[in-house]
Amino acid sequence: MNFRRGMFRIWTVASICWLIFVGVVTYGEFQRQMRLHNTLNDVKAGYSIGLPCPQAVGQLGVDYVKDDRFGQVLSEQTGTKTDWCSYSLAGYRKAHPEDSGKSDEQIFNENLVFDNTHPWRSIGFGVLAGVTGPLALLLLWFIGAWVVTGFRSREPGAS
Repeated sequence: MNFRRGMFRIWTVASICWLIFVGVVTYGEFQRQMRLHNTLNDVKAGYSIGLPCPQAVGQLGVDYVKDDRFGQVLSEQTGTKTDWCSYSLAGYRKAHPEDSGKSDEQIFNENLVFDNTHPWRSIGFGVLAGVTGPLALLLLWFIGAWVVTGFRSREPGAS
């Protein structure tokens, strides 16, 4: 029986299973973060000012609109159902006369939701976890083999 070859095969199969597991978990997290990231970029590109609908003032459909995409993504992120409403700059200024002295840039900076998603960081952590686990196991195997061989006698007749 070849103990080393058998252990190497077990390590190979376990490493492949580990890589598949880490890949599936990482891909799911990457997809979720990309969906949120893309939605936030859509909101910013349209220069929308977003608020939870209960905080929105003005007339629905005139000053602001209900944004179901963003509300759905936020619900997934926070775990609570939140309706999200978006203002255009003109609609926001009409509904919030108290901000009339502020510049457009100040209004956007105060009201935009900041994008703190890091989808590519998730991929990096996945790669790190996928490679580190099998390499650590292989290192432990080599160290264990080295320790065990230290107990063997060098001379055929020595005890």
